[in-house]
Amino acid sequence: MILLHVTYHLLKENAGEYAQTLEQSGLPAVFRGERGNIRYDYFLPAMRSDQLLLIEAWESEEALCAHMQTEHFQRLSGYKEAFVKETEIQKFYVGQ
Repeated sequence: MILLHVTYHLLKENAGEYAQTLEQSGLPAVFRGERGNIRYDYFLPAMRSDQLLLIEAWESEEALCAHMQTEHFQRLSGYKEAFVKETEIQKFYVGQ
C-alpha cells in the first residue's frame, strides 16, 4: 500500500474554504471511487489555518500512477492555483 501525506501550504489562512471548495467540486468523491483507492480525506490542522492536510492511500504504485494521469486529477491544479502557495508530499510504503 502507498500512503501519501500531502500538506498544502496556503496563500491565506483559508484552509476551511479550500477544503469546502474541493468537496463542492466533486473531485474528492471521484478520486475516492477510482480503482485502487483506499482513502482520500482532507484534515484541517487544529492550530494552522494556513495549511490543509490530505491523506491518500492507494493499493499500488500502478493505481497511484493511473490516478495522476486522469483528466480529473489535472483539473485539481486549477483549484490549487487559487489557494496553494506550496505543496509538500510525504510518501510511505506500508506492508511491503
